[in-house]
Amino acid sequence: MSTIDAERISKLVEGLSKRIDDLRNDMNHRFGELRNEMNHMFEDTNHRIVIVQWEVRIWFLLMALITILTFLKP
Repeated sequence: MSTIDAERISKLVEGLSKRIDDLRNDMNHRFGELRNEMNHMFEDTNHRIVIVQWEVRIWFLLMALITILTFLKP
């Protein structure tokens, strides 16, 4: 193998290594963005669940008060 071939192979390997590193960095960045987006969605969902839980508690409390007042009526 001549020196020119070895230099070409070396440059090719170097170029491929750089592209692989760029791809790896891009994938890591995109996975990080996806992870942040999913965390945000889970936070929104948990917030909505808490609101619905409070609404259900208030409705049960109102129904209980109406029921008690109905039985106390002379």
